[in-house]
Amino acid sequence: MDDIFVLNNISLDLDGNKILKELKFSITKNDFLGILGPSGSGKTTLLKLMIGLYPPTSGELFYKGKSFSDALPQIRKEVGFASQKYSFYSDLTLKENLTYFGRLYNLKKELLTERIDQVLTLVELTPHKDKKVMHISGGMQRRLDIACAMIHDPEVLFLDEPFTGLDPQLREHILLLIKKIWSQGKTIVLSSHFINEMEGQCKKVCILKEGSLLTYGTPIDIRKNNTTLYELTLQTSPGKYPAIASYLADKGLNITKYALKENKLVLYLPKEGVPYNYLRNVLIGLPEINEFLLNIKIDTISFEEIFEELVNKK
Repeated sequence: MDDIFVLNNISLDLDGNKILKELKFSITKNDFLGILGPSGSGKTTLLKLMIGLYPPTSGELFYKGKSFSDALPQIRKEVGFASQKYSFYSDLTLKENLTYFGRLYNLKKELLTERIDQVLTLVELTPHKDKKVMHISGGMQRRLDIACAMIHDPEVLFLDEPFTGLDPQLREHILLLIKKIWSQGKTIVLSSHFINEMEGQCKKVCILKEGSLLTYGTPIDIRKNNTTLYELTLQTSPGKYPAIASYLADKGLNITKYALKENKLVLYLPKEGVPYNYLRNVLIGLPEINEFLLNIKIDTISFEEIFEELVNKK
């Protein structure tokens, strides 16, 4: 059986508030699961529940076929967790931090020395091992935090908002590191608010809102099951786009809404079908309003827009 975590109608109440509501999904071996949701949706709480910091109020949580209570010692041994807030000590060196966390897991001296070398190599921080953490960059600190979570060689790695506070280049670096860890056979579960980046990397995605599961599955399936619109992107010259949108609407094109993006006009059309022949004939007529077509693209709406549609539904 490849299921590592199985959540069966899991709910969690904290301080009289229902934080998680009847969540039902599973995580299999070598999954790369992205947990998405607006602020306050329960992403961090869900991660903390799965690593054993909170017992569920109701429902059943299984780890490798064992009940939550029976599996808790095993979960703590086989799971690593890097929180959104750094766990290391800034006045210690990188090596001293890794030694400290390794001893928390009761790693023997020889194994600990081996693991420190391995994780420092993995996160590309070996040359900096004797520096105090306060003297390394933010991107290095994020990599160190992941190294601390990996010191005991966990099977499953939980990462809570690992891209927070990083510029696009550093986010890409951390993402490449996470993919490297995943390629070693690890199971990755991470929360993030970088929606489109998660679509391109995660095998599966679950989207939360106010503690409830809106959708769960592969990005392709989520696109297929939740897309109600197509995007028609036009680039014209001289590019009087509001006038073009009005012109196309007057010609009978069913435009749900439109937006201007990167000097292009994006029209949103119903999914029922794009009338290609009719559309072609309408676009041929653009010179009537002194506009000339330079480029055209038809695609489903972005994953981020699908996310916005889902979380904004009442």
